[in-house]
Amino acid sequence: MQRPPARPLILGHRGAPVEAPENTLAAFRRAIELGADGIECDVQRSADGELVLIHDDTVDRTTDGSGAVGELPRATLARLDAGGGERIPTLADLLALFTELGRGRSAPPFLNLELKMPGVGPDTLRALAAADYRGPLALSSFDYPTLEETRRHDRGIELWLLSARWADDLPGRARAIGATCLDLLHLAITPEVVARTAAAGLGLAAWTADAPDDIRRLLALRPPLRALITNRPERANAEPPPGTSAGTANAE
Repeated sequence: MQRPPARPLILGHRGAPVEAPENTLAAFRRAIELGADGIECDVQRSADGELVLIHDDTVDRTTDGSGAVGELPRATLARLDAGGGERIPTLADLLALFTELGRGRSAPPFLNLELKMPGVGPDTLRALAAADYRGPLALSSFDYPTLEETRRHDRGIELWLLSARWADDLPGRARAIGATCLDLLHLAITPEVVARTAAAGLGLAAWTADAPDDIRRLLALRPPLRALITNRPERANAEPPPGTSAGTANAE
């Protein structure tokens, strides 16, 4: 029997935020429990240089505190409630968790670390080296200079260029810094974009698709996406590969 085409990596957006507070260890663990291949999360720097995982520039929306992330020391951030008693984790916390989850597997789950601050790329590389972390990962950013700086410090790490829309110069910009993948808002991804990205020798990732129709459309694209980032990883995993029935998929 002909095997179905490869599926994209299914990455939980900030973990599994529908079931646990976003960007917390509980959300990351829950995403893997729901069948995600890995997670996407956001890396920022505290006032005293600790790498912490939080999306917004401030802690106001996602915690019981207030203030800018970059102006608060790690000790203050650690005391904040990020929901249900969860705390803002550090990158080191996440690397330890994924090392634990990787035991008994061929490798830990996939990490997509979005670099949210200028200069945080080299800091992230140092943290990965300090932890001797060997799991599969990619660093992404909307900020081209951040990716360019990161590439100067590491010639081999996988980089994804984030964008909310397609632009004709995106493949050239990605290739100029050795990025391997464009990471686009899912609404910007059309069959033409897929073809042009593939012709440029680049992968393509989609963020953040949650509706079943959107997930099905993205899973059906050929060549397959590199990754599909979603708040609902269980929905993506419930979809059989294109060209198979649910019964056939379950029998594989």
